[in-house]
Amino acid sequence: MKKLILLAGLHKTATTSIQKACGNNSEALLAAGFLYPVIHIKNKDGSSYRSTNHSHSLTPIFKKSPLTYLNEDTYLDAINAYEFTRKQRRDTLKSFLEANNANLLLIAEECSLFKPDELLDLNDFFSNLNFEIHVYCCIRRPSSWLNSMVAQDVMGIRSQRRSIAQGIENFVMRGGKILPRITNVMAVFPGTKFYSFDSAVSHMAGPAGYFLNAAGIHLGDDLLLSYRENVGGSDHAVRVNNRINEALGTRYQYKDNDRFYNALPHKHPALFEIPGNKFSVRASEVAALLPYLIKENTWLKNTFGEGFYDEEIKFNNDPLLLDDNTRQFLIDNFNSAEQPIKQIVEGYLAEH
Repeated sequence: MKKLILLAGLHKTATTSIQKACGNNSEALLAAGFLYPVIHIKNKDGSSYRSTNHSHSLTPIFKKSPLTYLNEDTYLDAINAYEFTRKQRRDTLKSFLEANNANLLLIAEECSLFKPDELLDLNDFFSNLNFEIHVYCCIRRPSSWLNSMVAQDVMGIRSQRRSIAQGIENFVMRGGKILPRITNVMAVFPGTKFYSFDSAVSHMAGPAGYFLNAAGIHLGDDLLLSYRENVGGSDHAVRVNNRINEALGTRYQYKDNDRFYNALPHKHPALFEIPGNKFSVRASEVAALLPYLIKENTWLKNTFGEGFYDEEIKFNNDPLLLDDNTRQFLIDNFNSAEQPIKQIVEGYLAEH
């Protein structure tokens, strides 16, 4: 029986850096007995880019889209088209795996967002192809994880570009931020091996080395060093971007928004490079989520122990003022920026 090693998340636990490390060492992985397929994604303009994110291969097959934004007249046609594409992708993946009789390694953090029936579908698909499935999941302390997730929600290059308030409300609506993901994975894969983000980042070969060693794949630590992706933004960077999102709405709310946000990293890279301390939510911003955080923190402590929980879930409301260097950075980089960027930065300068 073949093995499938699946890293199913969570998000913001170095999954992108692990994907990068594995993608750049795919030949060494194959020599160690594991196929790590690198995917090429087509852009709308016909060009393609190399992706080591295997959410691209699993999510379109196993995630069922409700397409709730469509009206009744177009809903049925859209569902049929979506399901047709899903079947095509499923058949393509099935043929690929049948033609490559090897163990498989996938890093797909989106799996932590799958519902139980979607995870069951994934389990059945790979089991029917004679794979023995080994699932791994990395957990980060709740406070640190929340800050990182909200920051990505606000200013991630591929994120929805929500506001801070919308990002937190999203977790409130789900009834928490960590437990709903973990319990779904555990319900379908009770043998899931959980490890802490603290352990991963302290490993001599970093998160990739820790994960691969835990999975029984040994490439040599020297191959896996120096991969670090999606480094979090500063408090000022997140809050300036938050104001842009509040003024303009989320990325996919209007077609114009999509084009505007896609252009931001190229037209205004300084928006993502504003210096300062790392982002932290304020107590007033997280108040509605706090009961869930406390409950999850207690569960993590009782279930997994050291390295998985915060000694105390606590946030403060102290505003972070601009130091002279950061103030000058904003003036230098946005003095001639187009509207509404210039107006938003000027407002931020005046208030801080």
